[in-house]
Amino acid sequence: MGFFGQAIATFPDLRTAENTRYSIRDAALGAFSVFFNQSPSLIAHQRSMELSKGKSNAGTIFGVHQIPTDNHIRSLLDPAEESLLAPAFGKVFEQLHAEGKLTGLRCFDGSLLVALDGAWFHNSESVHCKQCNYREHREGRTTYYHSAITPVIVSLGSNRVVSLEPEFIWPQDGAAKQDCELLLEHRYNCILTCKYGSNSCLKKWIDEADAKLDSNEHFEKHWDGKRRRTRRYRFANGVPIRDDENALTVNWMELAILGEDGTPTARHVFVTNHELTRENVAAYVDAGRSRWKIENQHNNTLKTKGYNLEHNFGRGKEKLANLLLSMNLLAFPFHTMFELSEPRNRLIRKTLLRRDRFFHDVKALTQYFLFDSWNALMRFMLERLDLEDPGRIAVPVK
Repeated sequence: MGFFGQAIATFPDLRTAENTRYSIRDAALGAFSVFFNQSPSLIAHQRSMELSKGKSNAGTIFGVHQIPTDNHIRSLLDPAEESLLAPAFGKVFEQLHAEGKLTGLRCFDGSLLVALDGAWFHNSESVHCKQCNYREHREGRTTYYHSAITPVIVSLGSNRVVSLEPEFIWPQDGAAKQDCELLLEHRYNCILTCKYGSNSCLKKWIDEADAKLDSNEHFEKHWDGKRRRTRRYRFANGVPIRDDENALTVNWMELAILGEDGTPTARHVFVTNHELTRENVAAYVDAGRSRWKIENQHNNTLKTKGYNLEHNFGRGKEKLANLLLSMNLLAFPFHTMFELSEPRNRLIRKTLLRRDRFFHDVKALTQYFLFDSWNALMRFMLERLDLEDPGRIAVPVK
């Protein structure tokens, strides 16, 4: 299956000569097809179709030679490290970049903004393992959970996001360093949300600063679509984040949106390693504010638009929970790539308007009809929607 097929070719097979009816490849393709089609019952339906027709969409579209049972899929994939899927995330990014599809997501200085957020994908008060994090509640309960950092390319001016490879959070991952220190160690530029309540040293410096000389205060008028608002920008370079001689210094910026009486109705505060000037501070503030896109366009989509991020698809005994989450997250940028790079898919999505409507139709069609390929499925949908075929498929599904 293209990029995915190359990645799963590295999955380990720890079985002996016995009980090797199903291949690791078929197990991986079968699992990914569920996430790609957003259909938890896909495998069962395709197994029934194979029995009645001798073949199924799992084979013709996704390349599964023999459809394993759910239990076989879980047991065969359990030993596979989730990091083995990293090349597939990278290949999707490379193709989008090569085709110029990331241009609309670039920041004012040409860079790409990567927002980070944490996500729970398994939690229980009884089932847990040594890889679980945990949270103890006041009433004595303990919640065990798996979680990951999900990096996403975002842009304030676009409703589209691109998921990147997740980083899983282990119980021993805690660190005493500030986020900005960790990022700078790895040579990343950063724009981080800052809360005054959790950084007393920074807050003290700002309170004692001269508005004109130290914090470069200035005002701009802004039309928000309904009324003209006043924006107050303040910034300073080289502000300490801790009260000690060796404290790291950061560049601080603040946007306050003022009401008619001059009282702030909203406030946005960030620190960065980018040097700030009166000319660029508004652009860097906008870049920082684009972080909320990871909630609306990414997390909300994965939780409510068919990906079922919070559903427990199987924890396994070793790596299964992490691997299945990676497959689920990988389906999202695959869908983005298809929508941007494959003209038939793009036209159908545009016509149906809603993502869930598109996948609802795909699930129904593949449940009842056999198609020779994804290409054939797209042509069938175009014909039934009375749409002119815009051209051949650009990205292979298998």
